[in-house]
Amino acid sequence: VTVSDPYRWLEISTSPATQIWSREEDHLAREYLDSLPGRRTLRKRMMQLYAAPSVSLPIPAGGRLFYSRLLPGHEKPVFYWSAESGGPDHVLLDPNMLAGSKAAAVGDTYPSPDGLTWAYSLKQNNADEAVLHVRDVRKGKDYPLDVIPGAGFADLAWTPDHRGFYYT
Repeated sequence: VTVSDPYRWLEISTSPATQIWSREEDHLAREYLDSLPGRRTLRKRMMQLYAAPSVSLPIPAGGRLFYSRLLPGHEKPVFYWSAESGGPDHVLLDPNMLAGSKAAAVGDTYPSPDGLTWAYSLKQNNADEAVLHVRDVRKGKDYPLDVIPGAGFADLAWTPDHRGFYYT
């Protein structure tokens, strides 16, 4: 069975034809959206709501809570851990401070069951494609050898001894 796919060429984002098409579509959409009545008022209200602080649901692991918090003035949420019993927040990762942070976003996060290690995916330009990183929670540093490219849609499960993981 032959299936027609006349837009497959658009999947090659680096091709000049795709880039031209994208610029032209962006221009058309921008002209239309900018002409909508009430758009400025709606945009202003949406920005007010987006600027409100928010906190994710905490994930308990090994006596710690792992969560993110979006603060006013920040484009991306900051990731923290704290003791389940209370205590100060510890910054685990602030994507706003990464080199090229305008283009980097954190995807999924996976604390190990013992709470000592934290895996996370980093996406450049908010793309689907991602690189998986593994961080030592106590030191707040990534393990330099545990960098796994091509993990855009990876799902991760820690091994029972918490020393490794499987991903698909």
